[in-house]
Amino acid sequence: MRLLAWLARWLLHRRLEKAGMDWVKIEHLEVDPPAKRITALLRLEGEAEPVRLVLHYRNDADRLVAERVDVSKPWAQKLAMQWLNDINAQAAKSQAENPAIAKLLRALL
Repeated sequence: MRLLAWLARWLLHRRLEKAGMDWVKIEHLEVDPPAKRITALLRLEGEAEPVRLVLHYRNDADRLVAERVDVSKPWAQKLAMQWLNDINAQAAKSQAENPAIAKLLRALL
């Protein structure tokens, strides 16, 4: 599981960098495949305490789907819920473009 968490952290870090979100730092990331849950502690510039984010997902036959996002800050929770459909659309596109990686992720998660 440590390798999976490292890979997820690396991918998320790359995605944040690409999006110009250098004000977000990943302090901790945990992947729990039996619970279908990814938990992250994020340090946001300007926030005194880290933000806890929990992503609940399901593993469909052809792709991973984010079902729910729980965030420790109310303002961030509202944003996360608004972005859930966009997250799933981007994930579907990425998985369609990289079927081998998508298959590997589904097997690991």
